[in-house]
Amino acid sequence: VRLVVDKDRDIDPYQSKIINSKTANYLKKQGIDVRFDQSDRLLHSKFVILDNKRVVVGSHNWTKGSYFEYDDISLCIEGAQIVSDFKGRFERLYNA
Repeated sequence: VRLVVDKDRDIDPYQSKIINSKTANYLKKQGIDVRFDQSDRLLHSKFVILDNKRVVVGSHNWTKGSYFEYDDISLCIEGAQIVSDFKGRFERLYNA
């Protein structure tokens, strides 16, 4: 399991650097590889690649509010091409 999470600039209103630090530290203690993106861009895409067979992509954040309070939506898509495309996107974000 590998993750890339948002780290906005200190002046940005989202406070993702603060919010995501607690989660990243917890996951790192569990042995999960977590990296922050570059702070000059908002990491707004939310997706997960499952078993190299499926991509879940959507508007939701991975928070309680997004799952239970807001009108966010996600799709689970199967297919070699979509998995390949998203793997490429993830690797670019992960290695940046």
